[in-house]
Amino acid sequence: RSCRPKMHQFFHHLKHFFTHRFDIFPINIFGGILQCDMLAKAIVAAAHSVQLHLPLVVRMKGTNVEAAKQILQTSGLSLIPIDDLAEAAQTIVNKVQEASL
Repeated sequence: RSCRPKMHQFFHHLKHFFTHRFDIFPINIFGGILQCDMLAKAIVAAAHSVQLHLPLVVRMKGTNVEAAKQILQTSGLSLIPIDDLAEAAQTIVNKVQEASL
């Protein structure tokens, strides 16, 4: 079952409610049998669809996670794949500090 409609709806809300309040946004998804590459494709499609320019730090755990990271990295969007929550927190801090310079 495709997750694209739900992801599009999420990104639509993200764009309208958060882009004026946040400089960056984290997404943390864990699913043991989750096909991360399918999810990454849905994230990219939704971000393109709503023209989301807000940087996203994306942590995914599940099946095909390396392929998913590649999809995010080559999307042409500001999608930052990371491996753990500590790295996510540090990435967010760094990006916020860069934005405030």
